[in-house]
Amino acid sequence: MAADFTQVPWVKNQFACKLDIEAYPGTLNLEITEPEDLRAFESLKAREGVEITPEQASFCSARCYPVLIAGKVKGAIVFPCVTDYPKNKMELIALSTYERPFPSTPVISWKWKSSKIPHPPSSKRKD
Repeated sequence: MAADFTQVPWVKNQFACKLDIEAYPGTLNLEITEPEDLRAFESLKAREGVEITPEQASFCSARCYPVLIAGKVKGAIVFPCVTDYPKNKMELIALSTYERPFPSTPVISWKWKSSKIPHPPSSKRKD
């Protein structure tokens, strides 16, 4: 479903216009497992972010936070604005697919693009 969502014309347009990202189809879902990291993530989600506004009633809005993945891939954390969305789930979009150097490497690192946003929490990839 996430691959379909990232390719919906109005979603693609808002990612391009508001985030300067032509997103690769799909999102990378991460589960935040450490309490300190979860607190940092909650702090991030309390910030305004960049809003993606639905053009159709069947979609929800989302807040996005620009990031630089592995120091070189432009991306964004996407947080759907729905009441039952898991508090420890993080979704990433990027310009290209994500690759891990080894199949067992669970940690992805990135840098926030804004100095006003706290350091990112560590996370584990959910395949």
